[in-house]
Amino acid sequence: MDKTFETRIVDEVYHESRSWRLVPDERPDFLCQQDGKTVLGIEVTDYFFTKVEARLEKIPGYPNSLLEGQEFKHKDDRDALRVETITYRKAGSDIGTDIKAILHGETPPTADKLARLQEIVEAKSDKSPFYFSKAPKIDLLINDSTPAFFFEKSESILRPFFVSPARNAVVTSPFREVVLLTKRGREERICIPLKANAFVAEVMLLEHLFKANEWRENADPRAFFGILILALASSGFGLARVSANAREAIFSYASIEYVYAREGKTVRDQLVCADRESRGDLLEHIARELETDYRARANTLLELKAGYWASVGVLYRAYGQAAC
Repeated sequence: MDKTFETRIVDEVYHESRSWRLVPDERPDFLCQQDGKTVLGIEVTDYFFTKVEARLEKIPGYPNSLLEGQEFKHKDDRDALRVETITYRKAGSDIGTDIKAILHGETPPTADKLARLQEIVEAKSDKSPFYFSKAPKIDLLINDSTPAFFFEKSESILRPFFVSPARNAVVTSPFREVVLLTKRGREERICIPLKANAFVAEVMLLEHLFKANEWRENADPRAFFGILILALASSGFGLARVSANAREAIFSYASIEYVYAREGKTVRDQLVCADRESRGDLLEHIARELETDYRARANTLLELKAGYWASVGVLYRAYGQAAC
C-alpha cells in the first residue's frame, strides 16, 4: 500500500476535523503532530482473506492478464482461480453477450473471516513496540479491500463479532482504537470502530442484565456503578476509565465516552481528540477497592451474560470515497 492510498484511508476516517498535522512515517505509517508534539500514531493495513485475493488486488494488471490467457503468478492461484466464459443476458431477453470472468471459491463463513481479522490484529499487536517507541497512542486502520465484510445491516457483522475470539483480540490489543473500513450496500464506505463497539455493547448488555435481575425501586446508584465497574474490569475492560461530577458519570474507553447524566445516556465520539489526556481512574484500580457484596453480584451478572449477545452499531460513513 503506497503512501498516497494510505493517506486517503486516513482522510476517510478522520477527515478535516482533526486538529493535528499528518506526518508520513514507517512503523507506524503516520505520526500526528500538534504544537510540535506527537500525539498519535496511525498504522494502516489491508484486509484480504487469502493471499490469492491480495495478489489479484495488488499486482498491477494481473486480473486482465489472466483474462487474456496469460500465466498465473503463483501456483496457489492456479488451484484457487478459474477463468471461464459466461453469458450475460438482460432480464426478459434471449440475446446474450459472452464475457470472460475470473471465478474463485465460495464466500467464506463469517467465523472464518473474523478469524482472519483476529490474525491481522494479533500480528500488528506483536509489532506494536516499534509503534509505541514513536507515539503515545496508536490507532490501527484495517481497510477491507475485497470487501469481505460487506453488509446491509450492521448486526450481520457486529453480532458474530461480539461472541468471537476476534473481539477478544481487539479488546486486549494495545491500540487506542481499531477501525474497520468496509462497505454498506454497493458503494457506501463505512468506518466501524471495533473497540468502541465492543465496549458499548458490553455496557448495554450489563445494564440490561442488572435491570432484569438486580433492579429495585429507589435502588442505590452506587451499587449499580460498583457492580458495573467490577463486571467490566472482569470482562477485559480494566483499562477503561471513569470520572464523575455533579452532573454526569463518564466512562472513557478507546475512541468514545459513554456518559450517564440526568437527561439520559450519550455516546460521545472522541476519535479525533487524540491530544486529550485520559481522565478519571482505571476501572481495574477502582475494582480492587469495591465491596465484597458487589463482587459477588457482578460475578452473577457475568454468569448470566454467557447466554446473551449484543450489537449496537457504533459506526459512521467514511469521509469521501477511497478506492477499494
